[in-house]
Amino acid sequence: MEVNDATTEETVNDVPSKQTRVRINTEIEGEPAKILLELKQRGLVSDNTDAVNQGLLVLYDRVLKRDMARLQLQRLKEVQ
Repeated sequence: MEVNDATTEETVNDVPSKQTRVRINTEIEGEPAKILLELKQRGLVSDNTDAVNQGLLVLYDRVLKRDMARLQLQRLKEVQ
């Protein structure tokens, strides 16, 4: 099965009402697809875009927390 993973990015700095936009054309399969369908059934996400947005926000939050923990550990090691 061929999967199209094309993305385009558009940044508009001249017009204040516009935001950075990324278009994602892709197909998911297997366990992630099952999870998405279950989340939709349970009403936790309204559509695919909502699921991707929520997923990215959670991932970003986890990465920031991990980065902060690493920085704290590094600073503790420097103090010792």
